[in-house]
Amino acid sequence: DAAKEYSLENDGSTTRGLRVSSDSSSRHNERGLKKSGSKKGTSGLKKESKKGFKKDGMNLGKKSKKASQDTKPVERQLTVSPAYMWQSSAWKQRFLVGESDLAIDVFEETLDKTSEICGADYGYSATVFDHDGNQVFQKSVGTLYNDGYSTIMGNPGTPTEGWDGDTVFPLYSNSKVMAAIVFITSVVETGLGFLDEPLSNTFPEYKDTRVGKITPRMCLSHRTGLKQYYRETVPGEELYYICLRDGSKDYEGCVKEYLLKDEYLTMEPGEILSMEMLANPPNGVYIQYNNTPFDILVLIILKKTSLKNMGEVLRKYVTDPLGMNKTTYDCPSVLSTSEKPMMAFGLCSTSYEMAKIPQMFVRNGKKADGSVLLSEHNVREIFQDNHNGGNPLPNSGLGKFTSCNKVENDYLPTDYTGPFVGYGLGTMMPTGVKGEWKMHMASVGGLWLVAPNRFAVYFGRYSAKGYSRELDILNKFERASTFKVRHDGYIVVNETTGALESAPGPFEEITSCVHGMFIDNNEVYDSAVSVTC
Repeated sequence: DAAKEYSLENDGSTTRGLRVSSDSSSRHNERGLKKSGSKKGTSGLKKESKKGFKKDGMNLGKKSKKASQDTKPVERQLTVSPAYMWQSSAWKQRFLVGESDLAIDVFEETLDKTSEICGADYGYSATVFDHDGNQVFQKSVGTLYNDGYSTIMGNPGTPTEGWDGDTVFPLYSNSKVMAAIVFITSVVETGLGFLDEPLSNTFPEYKDTRVGKITPRMCLSHRTGLKQYYRETVPGEELYYICLRDGSKDYEGCVKEYLLKDEYLTMEPGEILSMEMLANPPNGVYIQYNNTPFDILVLIILKKTSLKNMGEVLRKYVTDPLGMNKTTYDCPSVLSTSEKPMMAFGLCSTSYEMAKIPQMFVRNGKKADGSVLLSEHNVREIFQDNHNGGNPLPNSGLGKFTSCNKVENDYLPTDYTGPFVGYGLGTMMPTGVKGEWKMHMASVGGLWLVAPNRFAVYFGRYSAKGYSRELDILNKFERASTFKVRHDGYIVVNETTGALESAPGPFEEITSCVHGMFIDNNEVYDSAVSVTC
């Protein structure tokens, strides 16, 4: 009898299932139980019993006759809150199950228009994976690429025919997430170190310094507090890069001479930009985004693994396991080599090889054959925000990521953080359209994106064209696709046996901008982006 005294537990935003009132039954989690595997989870339950249970999972509470007579019908509320719908990376932990119908036809149609809009038939390649990491689309359009193009050396490149998904090109900032993967696979997964280990643990000479507090996590998330050095050779190089590009100087010496000194700190290691600092920057601008601290990781990795150079590390822990034979730190157009790698922007690869990275992420760290490259925990580490919902690139003009914004016309942007809701390890976090996005883009080199439990994409290009084309495709694709979510199981009482059982909730479709969680600026966004190259 005690088991029948159940009530609906609702926190005001999302139904968590039914909780038994008897203390002896407290072992039942208030978030609900997963299905036991039996297909008899709702056997014996009428479509609408006297105790108020409906087959679709709504109206689960026990009702008296008086209550049913006096209560007027109310508009059905969402069972899953917008916040839980949006945060799709946490669906598993919240006992939520998703369902997807990807609008591949819209994706392909918008991709086909890309070269036309950009003119001169410039090449783009795209690969799409579903929520399980199965490839559902792959195509290259256009034939031209700017061979030799380099923002580093001011070289516009030579328009060259023959672009396809196997064309090698520099990844620029898409190298950042690879730096995270390389560090974690070679140091963290092997037990040689950890993300929050201070530099002074590996190099004791920094024990009594402020820079000795810098950690790999800080390097990968733009939180070291170190000054910036600009990488361009035109109009002139800065001291750090002059040192690296001098054949007589070694890599470790350059990093220690021009990065690892307290005098180069502009903020305390680990400090996050506050809104007050953004509103009143001491030097007229405040951008925390910084390429050079990624190079500190090289010293840590080589010291801990005892390998000769980063080419060996990359091959052993990442590219050989994933079958990425053309992916390398020997990338001439960005002046990167295996001995002196530019960790934040120095990789070369191909569109179809790099597609294996978002595929691995959407599979929670597993390779195509099912073996593990990254643990699921470390995938979450890469996707975890390190900026308290902020953005290391404030006022940088990177507003045109998504048509769903935190404030009106955010794509301009009109606030300090643009459309970002955080930054992970080499991973940007814009709002997304029907759920969170984990991604990074590059001025050259395309864009990778994971929409957890929904889909994953890689775009590749080797041209000076902006990233507006990729973002336009993603915006139209996600708006046209259908994503639904439901609770995996509520705890209910079987009317026939009296036993506690699990019954799934109803699937509910996720709307664009997630039921008003973000402002829908699609009309102004589309007019600003869809015709832009």
